[in-house]
Amino acid sequence: MRTPSELPSDLRWRPFSVDAGRASGVTDQRMRGRDLRRPHRAVRVPPGVFGGTSDRPGSDSGSDIGSDIGTGIGTGIDELLARCHAYATIMRSSQFFSHVTAARLWGLPVAPWSPGELLDVAEPAPLRAPRVTGVRGHQFEDVRVRVLERHGLRVADPVSTFLHLARAVDHGRLVAVGDHLVRVPRVADSDGLRPFCTRAELAARLDGHRGRGRRAAVLAVGRVRDGVDSPQETRLRLLLVDGGFPEPLTDVRVTDEAGGVVTWLDMFYPGLRLAVEYDGQQHRTSDRQFARDGERIEQLRGLDIGLVRVERTAMSGPGVAALRAVESRMREHGWPDRSAL
Repeated sequence: MRTPSELPSDLRWRPFSVDAGRASGVTDQRMRGRDLRRPHRAVRVPPGVFGGTSDRPGSDSGSDIGSDIGTGIGTGIDELLARCHAYATIMRSSQFFSHVTAARLWGLPVAPWSPGELLDVAEPAPLRAPRVTGVRGHQFEDVRVRVLERHGLRVADPVSTFLHLARAVDHGRLVAVGDHLVRVPRVADSDGLRPFCTRAELAARLDGHRGRGRRAAVLAVGRVRDGVDSPQETRLRLLLVDGGFPEPLTDVRVTDEAGGVVTWLDMFYPGLRLAVEYDGQQHRTSDRQFARDGERIEQLRGLDIGLVRVERTAMSGPGVAALRAVESRMREHGWPDRSAL
């Protein structure tokens, strides 16, 4: 089998359009080579750019599509970035990434990227939604959508993306995305983006929204809370409320007599002096975390605060095990039988 001829240096490490290939002197026969991937009809991707590996000298990352592509936006994101940059080579200037694709590019908590998944690409009316292999096209009439740059790509702004997700994800996931948007991290994110908005700004953006999914967005915005660190915490909070328990406070600061911060509680019932937390079970793989957790439990005990930790397995399915665990501890702390709620 003949070895394919080498591509020009400016095309060797990035996706390129067929037109760009021709302009650089690449023949049509070369662009039909089996070593080049074709995610879209008029796009070619050199070996090593897709799939999380790169043979480029000095490269140790699969995100080697351009210096503006960062890290820290989720496991398995490299191929998504490669796919988006591949489509960007033929993208019209009026188009932008939207919906689930935009959510992933902003690092919002949606389902992980799956190889072969369609890219969400939007076009404002009256232009028609794109019809391209590998793309799910959308047409928009919402003039308040802001198109921003993210990882060198044109992407719908995070708040508009939340509204677009209202018809693409379930209620719990949408609330988790809202919680993520308004979260002010105790330690700033590496990219410094959060909070993307406040709860008031999210609600205000919804006021003028008349698109499909509005009802789902209204219901979700009403349940968004400040200070939630993870989608698992969101799910646990919703599980408790939907299971008949009162809603706990979120992100509660615990101080000592001098006003110093002792710790933070993910969820707290102040009348019962009971904290509820999702247990990601990091302590099972880290001796340091195990010791730290033990010290924290002793701290809370000294402050007369009980703690119930709900493991991931207890939240599987309808979450009956989680509800029983919390109910048991609530009764210990003086809560009446659930039939009295």
